[in-house]
Amino acid sequence: MKKFLLSMMALVGMCTMASAETVTFPTTAGDWTEYTWTQSGDNFTGNVGGYTFLLAKNTSSSTLVAPDTYSIRVYAGANLTITAPAGTVMTQVEGVTAASSKATGTSVQGSWKNETGTITAGVDQAFKFTTTTGQASITFDGDGKQLRIKTITITFSAGTANTKNTAHPTHRLT
Repeated sequence: MKKFLLSMMALVGMCTMASAETVTFPTTAGDWTEYTWTQSGDNFTGNVGGYTFLLAKNTSSSTLVAPDTYSIRVYAGANLTITAPAGTVMTQVEGVTAASSKATGTSVQGSWKNETGTITAGVDQAFKFTTTTGQASITFDGDGKQLRIKTITITFSAGTANTKNTAHPTHRLT
């Protein structure tokens, strides 16, 4: 009986360590300027609540702009990469696009699953991506247009039970 109770206590302890939590950005009603964004060439990097957001031009023909009061603008050909703090495993990324978005499509790479389907231009729309590994990429295909992201909510698990081989899991909207 003593071994059984000890085993049950260990199981409960492991489940507690692997519990999921969420964090939403930006924390102030859609104002991405609350974070410091550094420009390097055509790219912008921000430290957003311990996460690193990299908005990179890549093959985009558009000049990128720093995230503003209303949104992060991801133009076709550009990437938005979100890197979690060490020891954090992202399992779900949700967000809301602005009605001023002109993008109409998304596709998924790696182990991330698009739970939303096609993004509709001209309306505020929620999007959701999930994964079982926390380490993969999501590609944005805007048909030469832009995706304006108003908010991003990341569901993550952290703790010693989840840190093996997950030092810097990354999520990327391209």
